[in-house]
Amino acid sequence: MAELVMKIHPLGKFGYNVKKYEKGRSGYPKEVFVYLKSLIKVKRPLVLDLGCGTGIATRQLTRIGTVIGADPDPIMLRAAKKHKNSGSGKNRKHTV
Repeated sequence: MAELVMKIHPLGKFGYNVKKYEKGRSGYPKEVFVYLKSLIKVKRPLVLDLGCGTGIATRQLTRIGTVIGADPDPIMLRAAKKHKNSGSGKNRKHTV
């Protein structure tokens, strides 16, 4: 059955359940971003969020720097773009 699903929807099912995904998927704890920032040696990094989905982590990553989100699922990208420039960081800038 999984093979059939992947043939019909090669990107998986996330995009077809975008509303449920956004409702059920919580963000990461702020400690994750404190840790990530401790690893970065530049003041204002450019961060790439591959597989950004609806942009939940993309928006949170604005605490670290400017963020670009990319995802192969156009439905998920549309959902992420609805939240453009609503990040939680000082610069609040991200591109999807």
